[in-house]
Amino acid sequence: MAETPGKTARVSPTPAVVSAVDIPAVADAAADRRRFYNMYRINVSPRPFWSDIIRNEGIVFNWDEGEARTEANSYWNERATYVYSEQDIAAISQQCEELYGMCLEAGQAIMSGRMGDTYLPSMAMDLARESFDRGDVDIYSRFDVAYDPEARQIKLLEYNSDTPTSLLESTVCQDTWLHDRPYKPIGDLGAALVDRWTFALQQTPDTRRLLHLIHVDMDIDPTGEDRANVYVMAHAARLAGWDVKIIELSDVIYDATKGASGEHPWWDADGVAITHAFKLYPWEDMVTDSESGYDRAVCSTGGSVTWYEPAWKMGSSTKLLLPALWSQFMHHPSLLPAYLSKHESLRNWVRKPLFGREGDGVVINAPDYGVFADNTTDFFDAQSPCVWQEYAPLRAYEGQDREVNIPVLGVWMIGDKFAGLSTREASHPITSHDARFVPSVRE
Repeated sequence: MAETPGKTARVSPTPAVVSAVDIPAVADAAADRRRFYNMYRINVSPRPFWSDIIRNEGIVFNWDEGEARTEANSYWNERATYVYSEQDIAAISQQCEELYGMCLEAGQAIMSGRMGDTYLPSMAMDLARESFDRGDVDIYSRFDVAYDPEARQIKLLEYNSDTPTSLLESTVCQDTWLHDRPYKPIGDLGAALVDRWTFALQQTPDTRRLLHLIHVDMDIDPTGEDRANVYVMAHAARLAGWDVKIIELSDVIYDATKGASGEHPWWDADGVAITHAFKLYPWEDMVTDSESGYDRAVCSTGGSVTWYEPAWKMGSSTKLLLPALWSQFMHHPSLLPAYLSKHESLRNWVRKPLFGREGDGVVINAPDYGVFADNTTDFFDAQSPCVWQEYAPLRAYEGQDREVNIPVLGVWMIGDKFAGLSTREASHPITSHDARFVPSVRE
């Protein structure tokens, strides 16, 4: 979904900018890789008619409405790729699988109230705890991390545990881009999704094989980005054996009369019972959506539907997770110091709204690195509930397409296992909605 661009942002002159290399010179590229540790960025030639290809694959949101349709403005970056070594992938996957377990523990601390106010209804936390105690199956999540290829060490920036997007780019588009290129894919996210939906189906009574997949309405998602992600998920579920039905959020109906009489209360607009549902709609919005009445309905009868992602993801889906992790695993090498208020030890800090997404509301104050950025919006301002995290200087890469490219790695998890990698890069300090998606490959 489109977000509001930041007010100001300037890139630090301090980070070393690593030069990219051209893909035709394979031998030279290998030598350059050794010189610049492991992960590296290369320039590539775009495919003929590439914009038509990605549009046919489903990226109908490559340019913002009214924006000039040029390569410079393209969300999908056809002119570069990030190449990772086997050692990079091994380090990233091991560290993120460990992080997943840590997030489960930190999420329990949040759900129990040990981290203070969650800014969510108490009934919602009751629902989350019940879901966790039942062992409700989760499907997927994505860690957004900074990566130091010299030390082979990640730093967690945030965790998208509930509604991560960019599935289409990370599966279909990245895979077809790779055809006839001298590299390998990183994991197999599509196959891992099918396996996970197969597992979820095995936990389901044979009489309940219908999975509703819910995305927000067109007026909220005019670009079609959320729909594209839901289509990928529906395809994987169908291959796993589910019957699938894709609907808009406004077609989800709670029938209070049926609920009061002991009947199943959740239905779609065609009168079909919703018993299992994948929703690309954040839990924190669902349990506070008083306009539709979903807040009261979900909190009181949410357990009558098997939700994907499950309600226990409320324990890890907000930025409250960051100080919870630091509180429980202080000084862990994959974590950055994070606090519920501006801690005296933080000279270089990033302020993040609890419920912010895609860089909304983020403020960076890092005087030691010359980095200052303000992405406050009308919705997320200085009064919004926030956490403070230590600033992590990010490595910048030079390319023919742009002078400065700052990558953030999206590490895909299916259940508790590493499943794939995607890379988004920006030319400014905050990775927001306009960050470019760049193919990621393995040597």
